[in-house]
Amino acid sequence: MVYGHFGDCHAHLNMLPKNQNEYDQANKLYQEICSEAVHRQGTVSAEHGIGKMKRDYLLLMYGKPVIRQMAALKRIFDPHLILNIGNLFEERYLQ
Repeated sequence: MVYGHFGDCHAHLNMLPKNQNEYDQANKLYQEICSEAVHRQGTVSAEHGIGKMKRDYLLLMYGKPVIRQMAALKRIFDPHLILNIGNLFEERYLQ
């Protein structure tokens, strides 16, 4: 299913798998779409953010060095790591 802000070419893609096989296929297709978006200097998300389900795509978009810098900045503003743990970064980047 595709919907969204067509006037500015900002489409939302929502796959609705019926079983595990379709879920696996949807994940593979979504990975390919995100890889192509990054390759074309686009983004993998916009106003809805990243969240736990898309954090690997953030890594795809920016790479480990930038993710480490982002995680270090989070540590400055959230030194006790109590806000939104796991939403943007795997815990390994916060240690």
